[in-house]
Amino acid sequence: MKHFLLFFRLSVLATAISVGFPYSNQISAVDGCCKERPSLTSGWSPNGMSFKECENLNRSKDRDNVFDQRGLVWWDVRC
Repeated sequence: MKHFLLFFRLSVLATAISVGFPYSNQISAVDGCCKERPSLTSGWSPNGMSFKECENLNRSKDRDNVFDQRGLVWWDVRC
């Protein structure tokens, strides 16, 4: 019975955590920096833009997912 109660409590805790933070991956995805390059063969360099500014620039230049490292604008979550 003790093992069942322990399992039940851990299950409730895991459920509460997953329901309590449904957007945690999106919040942490904004951490990072915006990178831009003049051509597809050039190297990436940070441009100092905020996430929203980077997203808008990506929408106007590339029209792809800002988190994908392709095109001319990219949000790098590792920098």
